[in-house]
Amino acid sequence: MKSSARAGDFRCLGRTVGILRYIISFYAENGQDALIVKAADILDSFNYYTAEQNADQLQYCLRNAKAIFQYKPDEFKDKVFDEIKAWMEKSE
Repeated sequence: MKSSARAGDFRCLGRTVGILRYIISFYAENGQDALIVKAADILDSFNYYTAEQNADQLQYCLRNAKAIFQYKPDEFKDKVFDEIKAWMEKSE
């Protein structure tokens, strides 16, 4: 399934949170495999920024993770989503 958003919509969002939601929704709309790749990237970032003790970037990762679960269809199942959920619970 292709995203219903247009490139111009992306430019009009203006805020980081809006852009983040746009990006995550794009991955979710393009299938489970696409969202798994993005989720794995977020998980990798959680690991890296935890080791670096970078609180600001960990908060950014947490916002990304929350967006994953906001747009992830219930039928998308993979262990990477479980791992991110565990990171979120530890972070909050």
